[in-house]
Amino acid sequence: MEILRTELVEAQKARTDFIRWKLLFVGTLGAIGLGLTTSKAVPNAELVLCCIPFVCAYVDTMCLHFSLRVVIIGEFLRRNDDVDAQLSRYESFVDLTRTMHASDGAPQIDAFALQNMLIPGSTLVINIALLGLAVMFGLQQDSPHNGMLIGLTAALGIGASMWIEHAYQRRKNAIRDVGGQNAE
Repeated sequence: MEILRTELVEAQKARTDFIRWKLLFVGTLGAIGLGLTTSKAVPNAELVLCCIPFVCAYVDTMCLHFSLRVVIIGEFLRRNDDVDAQLSRYESFVDLTRTMHASDGAPQIDAFALQNMLIPGSTLVINIALLGLAVMFGLQQDSPHNGMLIGLTAALGIGASMWIEHAYQRRKNAIRDVGGQNAE
């Protein structure tokens, strides 16, 4: 049982680390692409911005993979109270906090929604900002093609983010369904 607890904590730490790395990677690529570094100007440096949507997609996929590991372990612990009854009760309580009713009359809230929204939400904001930059670069006489390329990768980043989130939700729901089948 201690192995599962350790695995749970390690998966949560890894997910948090990846979120930090996303900020660092995007900030570094953005600084290089926008020419905010102290190095000499590099021709077409703004094309480095095209890497940002792919970095975001990779980091988001890894974060959600670690989230799935947490869900799997949580479901197992919740459904197998013969292993550790107290931990099983805790996991059942945690599961209830994902579908709580708010005191302000909102239909349903999830205690873990903030970090779960951070992953795709930050990618969406970053890609929308890249679309804005693409328009700006597209209006410049010397780099309209770079603007189109940045815009295309940002649009691909938005699509990839939506697909990754959809794939994650499908898998999370399937894990919960498998757990429900085993409990019956």
